[in-house]
Amino acid sequence: MLRILNIADVVFFLDRLRIASMSKSPFRLQSLAEPAIIGLCGFLRFSPCAQEFFSRIAHHQNLSGKFSAGTRFGLFVLAVVFLISAVPAQASTVVLQGGFGYPATNAATGGAIDPGFEVSVGAFDDGFDPTAAPSDLPALLAAWNEYAKTTTAVIDGVAGSFYLKHINNDPAFAGKKIHLFFTRTTDHASPAADGSNVTDYGVFTRSADAAWTFPAVGPDVMPPADLVQLNTAQIDSALWGAADTSALTLAFKAGTNNSAAAWNDWVASVFGQNTDPSTIDPNAVSGSTGLQNFVAFALNTNPVAPTAPAYTTITDDSTGRIGIEFTRTKSSGYSATAQASLNLSTWDLPLTEQIVSDTTDTETVRAFPVFPEGTDTAKAFFRIQVQAVGQD
Repeated sequence: MLRILNIADVVFFLDRLRIASMSKSPFRLQSLAEPAIIGLCGFLRFSPCAQEFFSRIAHHQNLSGKFSAGTRFGLFVLAVVFLISAVPAQASTVVLQGGFGYPATNAATGGAIDPGFEVSVGAFDDGFDPTAAPSDLPALLAAWNEYAKTTTAVIDGVAGSFYLKHINNDPAFAGKKIHLFFTRTTDHASPAADGSNVTDYGVFTRSADAAWTFPAVGPDVMPPADLVQLNTAQIDSALWGAADTSALTLAFKAGTNNSAAAWNDWVASVFGQNTDPSTIDPNAVSGSTGLQNFVAFALNTNPVAPTAPAYTTITDDSTGRIGIEFTRTKSSGYSATAQASLNLSTWDLPLTEQIVSDTTDTETVRAFPVFPEGTDTAKAFFRIQVQAVGQD
C-alpha cells in the first residue's frame, strides 16, 4: 500500500510542475512514441536527456526551449512513477504459486488433491514449536495464525494447483517464519477446531531461507522489501506429510490407521514389482473383477486374484428382508456406501447399516433397506458407491 502524501509532498510536486510547464507553446502531447522512448530510457537511467530533465527539476530550472512538449509530458509521467515508487509501503504482500510441475497430492492415493480444499499461509504462535508434535492436529490449529488462504484448483490443466496474492497490513506477522497448512476435509469446509472433519493434512516450509519470512510493515519499509514471492518448488521441509522433487503429499491425521504408505502397501501386495503406471494407477481396471484399483482398495479386495466377491447379498433371518454385506478399508481416504433401489432408476431407498466385524484396518457392514409399506421385502437392487472423501 502507498503512503498518503502529506501537504509538503504535494506543494513540492506542484511547484516543480509549475516551473517545468513554463513555455510559450501549449503543454500538450505531440507524440506518443517520443515520451514512451524517453520514459523507458529514463527508467533505465541510460538517457542523458532524462538525467538533465530531472536535474533541472531538482534545481527549479525552466524547461522551455530545452524539451519538446511531448518529451516533457513523458518525463512528467516518469517523474510521477518515481515519486510513487519511492513512497514507503505500510503493508506486506505475499505471492504464492503452487502446482506447476509440483502439485499438492492426497494421502489416500498420491493423486492430485481435488479442487476446493484449503491452502492456508501463515505462522505459528511465538513460543510454539510445530516440529515438536506435528501429529497433534488440534494443537497445530490452535496455534495457527492465518495470513491468507486460497483453495486447490485446476490451473492450466494441472490439478492440485493453487495461486494466492494477498496484501496484509498486520505487523504481527513481520519477521515470522512462513508455513503452508493444507487440510483436506470431509465437507470441503475449513477445519474444525478439533480437526474432527479433517482426513489428511500437511504442514510445509523452507528450512533455512530468509525469503520464507514475512516482511516488515511500516513507514520505513521501502519496496521491494515489502514483497515476498514463493513457490512450492522451494519447499524442503515437511512437518507433516512429505515433500520431494515432484510433489507435496499430505498425510492422514494421527489416530487413523492408514497413511500414504497404505496405498503403496496395497499396490505392492497386489501387483508386486509391477510399477507400470497404466497398471497401478488408481483409475486403472485390473484383473477380471472389472473394478478400478481405488474401488478394490476401498473394498479391501484383490482385483487380480480375488478370493471372495467384493460384496454379497444376504437375507435377514428374522424379517426375510434382502440386504447387502461388504467389507471396506477404514481411513483409506475413500468412502464406501451401500445404495438400494426398487427400479434401477432411483437409488434413494433408505438403508440401515450394521457393523458385524471391526478390525484395526477394516470393517464389515450389513445394510438392509427400509421398504415402503406393502413392498416385497425380498426384492431390491444394490450398488456400492465409492468416492474420495470430500468429493461431492
